[in-house]
Amino acid sequence: MPASVGRLFLEIESRNLLCRIGFGASIVVLALAALLPADIVIRSDLPAKLEHFVAYSGAAVMCGFAFSKKPHPNGRFLLLVLWAGGLEAAQRFSPGRHAAVSDFAGSTLGVICGGAAWWLAKRATVSDPAIGRPSEA
Repeated sequence: MPASVGRLFLEIESRNLLCRIGFGASIVVLALAALLPADIVIRSDLPAKLEHFVAYSGAAVMCGFAFSKKPHPNGRFLLLVLWAGGLEAAQRFSPGRHAAVSDFAGSTLGVICGGAAWWLAKRATVSDPAIGRPSEA
């Protein structure tokens, strides 16, 4: 990882409160996008599964940054998966919307990939001698 990317990662991580506010906002946006009636929501040109993947991978990365100073982030990622499942199930009660297991699978895959991307970036920038910091040559 280039040194500039490592510095950017550490700079973002140092803005913990801002990251938590951003993560909270992403949770609200996910809920609104999932529960508003179908005729109100503006969709992109992406397939629905890809929209779910991108939205939840972004939320997972924000979750990682928001709680990076807390131990064991896996529980938070699991809660994000449960949030995705709850929102998908709640779509049954929203006019013009329907719940789909495939949409939940896309959301879950997004959380896994976003969490893994955050973890790999964190691992590459951590100064823990047990993990090993890459040379900045």
